[in-house]
Amino acid sequence: MMFFTALSLLLRLPSEWNLALWSFAVAFVASFPFLVRYFKMRAAHETAPFPFLELPAELRGLVYDHLIQDPSYPPSRSPPRVLSSFGWLLPHRQAPSNSNWIMLANRQVYSEYMDILCKKSTFTLTVDQINQKEQDLWPIRQETLRSIRQCDLRIITTSSMLGAVNPHLMPHNWPIRDKICESLQGMEKIEGLNLHVRAIGDPLWNPLWIWYHASQAFKDAGKLQFRSITFSLDSWSPGENHLARNKDGCWEWRCSADHFVAVDPGQWQATNIREFCSMLYGECQACKGPE
Repeated sequence: MMFFTALSLLLRLPSEWNLALWSFAVAFVASFPFLVRYFKMRAAHETAPFPFLELPAELRGLVYDHLIQDPSYPPSRSPPRVLSSFGWLLPHRQAPSNSNWIMLANRQVYSEYMDILCKKSTFTLTVDQINQKEQDLWPIRQETLRSIRQCDLRIITTSSMLGAVNPHLMPHNWPIRDKICESLQGMEKIEGLNLHVRAIGDPLWNPLWIWYHASQAFKDAGKLQFRSITFSLDSWSPGENHLARNKDGCWEWRCSADHFVAVDPGQWQATNIREFCSMLYGECQACKGPE
């Protein structure tokens, strides 16, 4: 019924209008297969994945460089974000960084990205009261450990972690030190290894003792050649001097501006706490300037 009504309306139109409408109808019917094919090709182009692995290795490397982030093991622990009064009931899971997503693509992308990551980024390995008792200090593969070039070892140290009640009776062997050295023995390509000692004091131990014992334990770590040893407190850092190796591989004290302060006497004899403190707070002549 509707067809006949529409046909009767078309017959009542002027002849010029009928010719235009019939021409439009014929053109639409003739072009309909091409329109269908165009929209199908457009939909396929929009949904098809980008051929990333077909790019040259140099271009893939540029993409990996853009996604590089300095990894931390274990990941930084941040408090959960409370969304409501019942937010504490919800499990908290740290959102993965942008670089973590690309490693889930496939094995080839993971291998290529990790190779560039180990060459150009700085790995931060932390030891604290939480993971010191675990069998594996850091969830990191041995293949990755062997390829790391730059690494910062951070020890958040308390007096209980040193294993002594009296700082004057600190044992020569420190189990945590041996465990760390054993875990890092696989670093075959390491070029820069730094140690940062963060002291958390208590009423019985002065943070200076924690700095002293930790630095003396790691100054000679066998195959592990630390490049520098820096110090800080649990809340703030007063900017003390730090230990660093010179071009001959000997330890020396430097200020916060990396100026030479004094030669570390512990290279020829055991350093006591008095000598350590005098070097730690020694005045830098370069920063002081001429009188």
